[in-house]
Amino acid sequence: MKILIAGAGIGGLTTALCLEKAGHEVLVFEQASAFLDIGAGLQCGANAINVFDWLDLLPALEPLSVAPKRVDFCDYRSGRVHYSS
Repeated sequence: MKILIAGAGIGGLTTALCLEKAGHEVLVFEQASAFLDIGAGLQCGANAINVFDWLDLLPALEPLSVAPKRVDFCDYRSGRVHYSS
Protein backbone atom coordinates (compact mmCIF):
# COMPACT_ATOMS: atom_id res chain seq x y z
CA MET A 1 0.00 0.00 0.00
CA LYS A 2 1.27 3.50 -0.82
CA ILE A 3 0.85 5.90 2.11
CA LEU A 4 1.43 9.67 2.10
CA ILE A 5 2.37 11.48 5.32
CA ALA A 6 2.17 15.24 5.72
CA GLY A 7 4.80 16.52 8.13
CA ALA A 8 8.33 15.35 8.84
CA GLY A 9 8.35 16.01 12.56
CA ILE A 10 9.08 13.25 15.04
CA GLY A 11 5.55 11.88 14.70
CA GLY A 12 5.51 11.86 10.91
CA LEU A 13 8.98 10.38 10.53
CA THR A 14 8.42 7.72 13.19
CA THR A 15 5.11 6.76 11.58
CA ALA A 16 6.81 6.56 8.19
CA LEU A 17 9.55 4.29 9.53
CA CYS A 18 7.03 2.01 11.25
CA LEU A 19 4.88 1.75 8.12
CA GLU A 20 7.91 1.12 5.93
CA LYS A 21 9.11 -1.61 8.29
CA ALA A 22 5.63 -3.16 8.00
CA GLY A 23 6.08 -3.35 4.23
CA HIS A 24 4.28 -0.25 2.98
CA GLU A 25 5.55 2.29 0.47
CA VAL A 26 5.69 5.63 2.27
CA LEU A 27 6.16 9.19 1.01
CA VAL A 28 6.70 12.01 3.52
CA PHE A 29 5.95 15.61 2.60
CA GLU A 30 7.33 18.58 4.55
CA GLN A 31 6.84 22.27 3.81
CA ALA A 32 10.05 23.40 5.54
CA SER A 33 13.03 23.67 3.21
CA ALA A 34 15.49 22.32 5.80
CA PHE A 35 15.64 20.44 9.08
CA LEU A 36 16.79 22.85 11.77
CA ASP A 37 17.67 22.42 15.43
CA ILE A 38 14.94 24.69 16.79
CA GLY A 39 13.96 22.98 20.05
CA ALA A 40 15.51 22.83 23.47
CA GLY A 41 15.05 19.09 23.71
CA LEU A 42 12.60 16.26 23.54
CA GLN A 43 11.31 14.05 26.33
CA CYS A 44 10.29 10.54 25.33
CA GLY A 45 8.39 8.16 27.56
CA ALA A 46 8.90 4.42 27.87
CA ASN A 47 6.46 3.58 25.07
CA ALA A 48 8.26 5.89 22.65
CA ILE A 49 11.61 4.35 23.60
CA ASN A 50 10.17 0.89 22.88
CA VAL A 51 9.18 2.06 19.38
CA PHE A 52 12.65 3.55 18.79
CA ASP A 53 14.15 0.24 19.94
CA TRP A 54 11.88 -1.70 17.53
CA LEU A 55 13.10 0.60 14.74
CA ASP A 56 16.74 -0.05 15.77
CA LEU A 57 17.28 3.67 16.44
CA LEU A 58 18.56 3.42 20.03
CA PRO A 59 22.26 3.02 19.11
CA ALA A 60 22.09 6.36 17.28
CA LEU A 61 19.99 8.10 19.96
CA GLU A 62 21.71 6.94 23.14
CA PRO A 63 24.92 9.01 22.67
CA LEU A 64 22.73 12.13 22.32
CA SER A 65 20.48 11.46 25.29
CA VAL A 66 20.60 12.32 28.98
CA ALA A 67 18.67 10.89 31.90
CA PRO A 68 17.06 13.35 34.33
CA LYS A 69 18.40 13.35 37.88
CA ARG A 70 14.86 13.72 39.21
CA VAL A 71 11.30 13.62 37.93
CA ASP A 72 8.37 15.21 39.78
CA PHE A 73 4.73 14.49 38.96
CA CYS A 74 2.74 17.51 40.10
CA ASP A 75 -0.88 18.58 40.35
CA TYR A 76 -1.53 20.90 37.43
CA ARG A 77 -3.55 23.35 39.53
CA SER A 78 -1.70 23.56 42.82
CA GLY A 79 1.77 22.44 41.80
CA ARG A 80 1.78 20.00 44.73
CA VAL A 81 4.14 17.08 44.09
CA HIS A 82 2.27 13.77 43.97
CA TYR A 83 5.30 11.59 43.21
CA SER A 84 9.06 12.04 42.86
CA SER A 85 11.60 9.66 41.50
